[in-house]
Amino acid sequence: MRVQVDQPTLPLRPVPRCVRPMLNETVASFVWRIAETHRLHPYELLEFLAQSQRHKAPVPGDRLAALSGVPLHVLKYALPELCTTDDVNLLRIAGRPRPNFRERVGCPRCIGHWHTSKWVRFWARQEDVICNSHWVWTGTTGSLEISAYPEIAPEVIRANRRHRRLIRRYGREAVRTAYRHAGELCWTWRSNKQTRNRLTAFLGPEWSILRDDPAAEASYYPQVIELTRLLSSPYWRSLILDDHLPASTPREPGEMLGVPARFCWLMESTPGIEQFVREVRRTVYPRFYWNPYSSYRSYEPFTKWVLDELEERFAPSPYGSWRHQPEVFGAEPTGVRSK
Repeated sequence: MRVQVDQPTLPLRPVPRCVRPMLNETVASFVWRIAETHRLHPYELLEFLAQSQRHKAPVPGDRLAALSGVPLHVLKYALPELCTTDDVNLLRIAGRPRPNFRERVGCPRCIGHWHTSKWVRFWARQEDVICNSHWVWTGTTGSLEISAYPEIAPEVIRANRRHRRLIRRYGREAVRTAYRHAGELCWTWRSNKQTRNRLTAFLGPEWSILRDDPAAEASYYPQVIELTRLLSSPYWRSLILDDHLPASTPREPGEMLGVPARFCWLMESTPGIEQFVREVRRTVYPRFYWNPYSSYRSYEPFTKWVLDELEERFAPSPYGSWRHQPEVFGAEPTGVRSK
């Protein structure tokens, strides 16, 4: 009869070469750099630290500190994924990006002072899209040195400065929501001449891109910020969303063409709507026009956004409660809704 004896678990020892963590770096990126430095397999090292083969299993901070040789409090300050609720006030990390929200690549020139690896990822806020020291666009999938394009770089830099001013003026969460909607709308307006000129300057006359390409993100960014300004400003939103606009008289069902009866005033061309359309044409999309009519039960993207905003205001969804998680530490959840 064979008796199975449990082998004692040996304590983790620090790796020979110490790899320092970067500020706001992801845990996977830090472990990847440790593996590259010591010629190890990154995925196997992640599974060893997490003690699980599950995809994106959390890595315990104490095991990572024992392996890397970096004190745990230093890792918690640099890697947001290791922070707990008590660490926010203790380490004074309020205002820094939360994990699992927005992930971006780093500036190759800044990373070169720390490590030779090209696979370095960071948690970032919505406005953290440009390295101000080197004028490098740090996109979702790659980086782009916009400093090599002097005719375009100043416009992108000014857009990022305006983005930061909008956050200080209207609040982070309001601009965050407007920025997301503006990006979706501007992607549907791909025929914009200014955006196509920027893409031609980046990629040449025969270009073909995807939405997450760094050249595409940098080219659309000035246009997206201009629309973000309109969608986040209480004044411009009031021109097209507020209920003080005159409501038209009930119409025949065939004349409404799918517009909800409580929003039938959208069929009218009010001075507020006309002013909003002129501003969009001047700053964002010269070919923009207001079309409240549906085609095969489908609306134009901007009309659909207006109807969704009004539906949320006048007829909120009755399903449960939800919280809009903030993107930075130290901010309270917004958008609390109850049954």
